[in-house]
Amino acid sequence: MVNADMNNPSVNTTDYPTSNVFESDGANIYWRIQSNKENPNNPIVEVGVIVKNYKGQGWFALGIDHEASSGMRNADCISAYYDTTQKSVVVLDYFLSSFGVAPRKDGTDNILAKNGKYDDSNQVLHVKFTRLADTGDKTDDKIIKNETIRISYAVNVNSNDLNRVHTSEGKFQANLLYMPPAGDPGTPAPKPQPQIKIDYKYFHLIVTAGTLVLLIILGFIFTCLPIFMKPNLVVDLILYRKFSKLVNHQHLSKVINTVLDVTIGELIVILVYFINLVVWAVYGALKSSEYKVGISFAYVNVWNFSLILIPITRYSMLLAIFGISYERSVKFHRWLGRVTHFFVTAHFIAMIVYFAQKDQVAFLWSLDSIYYPLFGFISWVCLTILVLFTFEPIRRRFWELFQYSHIILALLTIGFAIAHGTGWINLLPYMAISLFLYFSDLICRFIFGVVMPTHLVQLKYDEASGIVVCTFRKKINTHLNIGWKKEVGSYVFLYIPRIAPYSYHPFTVSSMQYLEKEGQLQFTCHIKDMGRGFTNRLAKYAKEMIKQNNNIELNQSQQQNAINVVNNPKLFVRSEGFYGNITMPLNYYKRIVLIGGGIGITFINSIFEGIVNNDNNTLDKSVHLFWTARNEAIFKLFPNLFIQRENISQEYFVTEEIKERSLEDDRIHYGKRPNVKELLQKVSDSCKDDYIAVLVCGPNSLLVDASNAIFDLNWKTKRFHLHKETFEL
Repeated sequence: MVNADMNNPSVNTTDYPTSNVFESDGANIYWRIQSNKENPNNPIVEVGVIVKNYKGQGWFALGIDHEASSGMRNADCISAYYDTTQKSVVVLDYFLSSFGVAPRKDGTDNILAKNGKYDDSNQVLHVKFTRLADTGDKTDDKIIKNETIRISYAVNVNSNDLNRVHTSEGKFQANLLYMPPAGDPGTPAPKPQPQIKIDYKYFHLIVTAGTLVLLIILGFIFTCLPIFMKPNLVVDLILYRKFSKLVNHQHLSKVINTVLDVTIGELIVILVYFINLVVWAVYGALKSSEYKVGISFAYVNVWNFSLILIPITRYSMLLAIFGISYERSVKFHRWLGRVTHFFVTAHFIAMIVYFAQKDQVAFLWSLDSIYYPLFGFISWVCLTILVLFTFEPIRRRFWELFQYSHIILALLTIGFAIAHGTGWINLLPYMAISLFLYFSDLICRFIFGVVMPTHLVQLKYDEASGIVVCTFRKKINTHLNIGWKKEVGSYVFLYIPRIAPYSYHPFTVSSMQYLEKEGQLQFTCHIKDMGRGFTNRLAKYAKEMIKQNNNIELNQSQQQNAINVVNNPKLFVRSEGFYGNITMPLNYYKRIVLIGGGIGITFINSIFEGIVNNDNNTLDKSVHLFWTARNEAIFKLFPNLFIQRENISQEYFVTEEIKERSLEDDRIHYGKRPNVKELLQKVSDSCKDDYIAVLVCGPNSLLVDASNAIFDLNWKTKRFHLHKETFEL
């Protein structure tokens, strides 16, 4: 044992046995034993520390004899920092009771001597202190025994605030009381053994990057393949083949069919997602040495949060690569949201179980730690409410409530998640790409949807069908609208502050033409009055405008038989879009089947006009149109669908039995619903084409019938390729 001079503030490395040192990137730690004349059996331990890359501010903490876990749980702690005001090093006696909380000051300062200095020229901090092996403080100090113990250090080189998370850390095991035997100074002490710690820092990122690059390559191939090749077995298998029929139930189908209605291509995407989910879970478990289950779920949530915004970026290049337009990618956003809620809940439960076993559950509702556990709980509550508001009864019936609550709750969920668990380090960087894409998307929406004006040139209202017909004009650069094609059924988001001052609403573009002289696109939306919300307010406004325009009061009979028109109404309007992209190149199909139900005919009408008006591509195609409606009033709004050509066949179905019929057409069947399977079988029997395109838009029951009919018929020689439109955002 030695007696050292503690008046020297510098840590002289030659003063310490060569074996008594732990070296790392953040700090070097040295120790030796001093004699205690008052009690030779209770030696004095001297520790010297050199903190590296220290630039005048920051703290150092040494945890002695902590539990076998990450952090310094239940550890005797010595903290130090450089006081720039006093120009001296402050050394404090602390104790750490739990992981993730700042150390608390001892009731009694048991440090015998302390010193240190800041070496500005070398950017290092010297810290020296001594204490008894047994301080006698049983509450806040550990007895340093003559055995190997666990020791950890942490450094923050940016702030003196001990509540701030460390910037570097290290761990090792050593016997602080071991000295060479007397008279044998050459006998080395056991070398301090760093805890075995495999660096898993990048393996999850390597796996994620590799699988995503492979997925993007495959997505690009299968997006381009149908464009440059005619329909074939490979495209049929990957993009159109389904594994099961769908469930036709009023309430359960929306939930069950989401799982059943997937293709092999979508399953590949889902498989890649779950592979990475497992990788991130394993990474979280390997990184943590305590509450592994909870941390594993936490890193699964980091993976989910990093993806969740990407599917709802309407101008995203990633969606363009996969050929998936916004309305089709929304389902992946919903899936991610619900899976994220499941794993956030699992993380919360795992942490409750862990802290309940230690009788520390109250910690989860506290703000005493740099991990701010209360913020995690608040984030979970916000996410739970958000998920509840996404279910169809609210989303479909109360769109504005859903939209407003979704934005507010999403911001709160992400904000509190970032504030919780050092999320600004562990979550925010991984969300950077999706946040960048999303905010870039918002900028594009503002430019194309607000800055570029839209003019309402005509407003019609048909009382019999309850449909408002809006015709707009807008100058637009179509090259900047990903997925927009003139012959493809598309949709826009309409903003009419007179009707809904704070929200955009999506509607199908039922007709479109380019006015070359004006350099504008003229497009029409047929909007059905659903009896509530935006559509109902728009219908009431249209009737009021027509009444004011005509300055007449129509009686009920006149209302039932009149389509009233207002030209150039003075109404502020903005439109965002065009969005939408059908999943098949129609130019390669010789036979096309169009099936519409009710107001779903708007999408079908757009496709029909695109085919018929394309002179170079119409004569060699056969088009079969089937349209079902409750009454015949809506038929009058789409006269183009009744044109007669040799290569076009049409059948119309009116489900109500009408005695006084206003339309005399042999192609109209009254009081009858179509049998989709029989109709498709008839089309198949009448042609020799191997591949037939089928496009359907209408109520859910019609979509399910078409999907199940095609599932049955596709096991025969002909192959039907189905594209469904619901626009259920």
